[in-house]
Amino acid sequence: MDEKKYEIPCYEEDETEISLLDILLIIAEGKKVILSFFLIFLLAGLGYGIFLKKPEYASSMQIAPITSETKTAGEFNVLVRGDLVAGILKSQSVIDSIIDDNDLLKNKDGTTNKRDIVRKSISAAIDQQVDQKSGLVTVTVKDLSPERARNIAQSVYEATKKILTEIGIEVSVKKDSFLLSEIEKSLVKLEQYKREGTKTTAVKNDLEELMKALSLFSVYEEGAVYRKSAPMVVQLVSPPTLPDQPLPRGRGKIAALSGILGLFVGLTFAFISHFLRVSSSDPETAEKVKRLKELAGFKRERAN
Repeated sequence: MDEKKYEIPCYEEDETEISLLDILLIIAEGKKVILSFFLIFLLAGLGYGIFLKKPEYASSMQIAPITSETKTAGEFNVLVRGDLVAGILKSQSVIDSIIDDNDLLKNKDGTTNKRDIVRKSISAAIDQQVDQKSGLVTVTVKDLSPERARNIAQSVYEATKKILTEIGIEVSVKKDSFLLSEIEKSLVKLEQYKREGTKTTAVKNDLEELMKALSLFSVYEEGAVYRKSAPMVVQLVSPPTLPDQPLPRGRGKIAALSGILGLFVGLTFAFISHFLRVSSSDPETAEKVKRLKELAGFKRERAN
């Protein structure tokens, strides 16, 4: 009887696999290194939050876009959405206007900053939120100086209003051109009916076209009252505030994130150290590690 037929097959355990117990052992062996990285990063985060991170001030204002076409004496309105206002107030034209109005390219020591860098800084300092129900736009501007935060917020409103006003004037001009063209068409048809139509039909059509022309002309004349004044596009509901208290610096959040980063770096360092120690006992792995060090330049540095 062949006894080999009844032998239970055995498989060698893969030595490259790391069990949970191995992971715990690696962490226990490198606990001093992990703790050291944690404390270093934690103290660095606390130091940054306390000594390096400067307090910021926030000036806020609320802008109401015009959402109706009701006219008041001496002015006319242009339909504006809150999303359009929010997009324009962070456009490059508005940002450049803010930079020039507040002279933000120059530093106190007389040096000059690049416009692209200042644009990114100002754009990051402006935050806008649009209320989906009312369309009200709330704008918040952050800066190290409370006065400059308020001035920048005021510049945001003025520059945005200027662009929207120019759009409104362009819309009114196109509306005038359309009304004039429609009046001319009605007058041309009126003359055509007089020449070609029958007596009964001509009189009827003449009256219809005449009434249409008079109606369009009255609309055009009514618009002339408001044409020379700027259209009403946005309304400043709440003017920019002058902040008297700085924003929270978030020291606890910075410290927590720094500690987590320190733990991650410490764990990574502990696992890499363990891998290098284990691989040195395996000739094949040791050769690969040696080759990797050569490619990384460690051998060249030692030679020098």
